[in-house]
Amino acid sequence: MTIAGVLRDEIFSPNSNDLRIMQLVSENLQGQGRTILLYTEKEFLRNDIHAHIVFSMARHTATLDKLQVLESQGTLVVNPPAGVRHCHRIEITQALLRQGLSVPRNVFFDLSQEVTLPEDIPFPCWLKRADTYTLTKDDVCFIHNQAALSNHLADFIKRNIKTAVVSRHIKGDLIKFYGVSKTSFFHWHYPTLNIHGEKFGLEKLNGPVRHYPFSPDKLKADMTLLAETLQVPVYGGDCIVDNEGNCQFIDFNDWPSFSVCAEEASQAIGEYINSLIRSSVTA
Repeated sequence: MTIAGVLRDEIFSPNSNDLRIMQLVSENLQGQGRTILLYTEKEFLRNDIHAHIVFSMARHTATLDKLQVLESQGTLVVNPPAGVRHCHRIEITQALLRQGLSVPRNVFFDLSQEVTLPEDIPFPCWLKRADTYTLTKDDVCFIHNQAALSNHLADFIKRNIKTAVVSRHIKGDLIKFYGVSKTSFFHWHYPTLNIHGEKFGLEKLNGPVRHYPFSPDKLKADMTLLAETLQVPVYGGDCIVDNEGNCQFIDFNDWPSFSVCAEEASQAIGEYINSLIRSSVTA
């Protein structure tokens, strides 16, 4: 049985370990006798793909379109292209709220129209692009006052960013989490305690970790349900735990790099893929 893997284009992988997790998943499956073919997104689009399963970190629209065609022909895709398309800030925020989970106050702006800033924006806050994934450090800005917000919004418009969101800054412990549906794997940690740092180094703005108590089991249950609802079985995200132990969710994304737990994650992803194979054989 041939399994294909599609690497994430570098434009969506600034300063990350995306390649490593894909290599580890490939090695895990090869160790079980599977034949693995890895493609860049460009190679995937150029070639005829004949595989029973495709595991993919791809995000380009054309790649997702081709994956969707393969899916309609019976190929199993992880993560499904429909799920990847769900992973934009507006849709994620709406999904979190529908599930009854807490998010910071968000104000979305259509930057193709004249922008009027509400007078009650609490500072400091965060300005983030909302039309696609975070591509560069300048796509997420910590804002101290109205003048800085206006200047950064003007920069977004100049860069042809279509939509943006202003999010209230929540004081508390920043937590990163990672999971794989239908497996026991769920990892969380405080990124500010990571000696290797994170992608853009913005985590330090949350200050020292206070170890506010919260329920990891509830966090796992909530994110498992969200992942299943959004069709994103391989996922990661961020939340802030406040001084009352409440989780405020600030991000949820498809197939992260699993930088601090890649070995364990690759085994869980391999387990998930094998479960799909077994289910398809017995169906």
